[in-house]
Amino acid sequence: MGEVDERADVAVNVLTMEPVSYQVKGTLDGGVPGPFGTIRRFRVDQVYSASPPLAGEAIEMK
Repeated sequence: MGEVDERADVAVNVLTMEPVSYQVKGTLDGGVPGPFGTIRRFRVDQVYSASPPLAGEAIEMK
């Protein structure tokens, strides 16, 4: 992978062991050294369902 701006907007697809997945959108918030490179963390702005019957619907964050 190439260089990524430390404050870049990101979207991540989260797969579960159940037939459910989520899309998480946010902003990169730095990183720490890891055994295979930098481990990035990000600040979550919004979470969406990516599975039927609610695909694309925002999930309220508390």
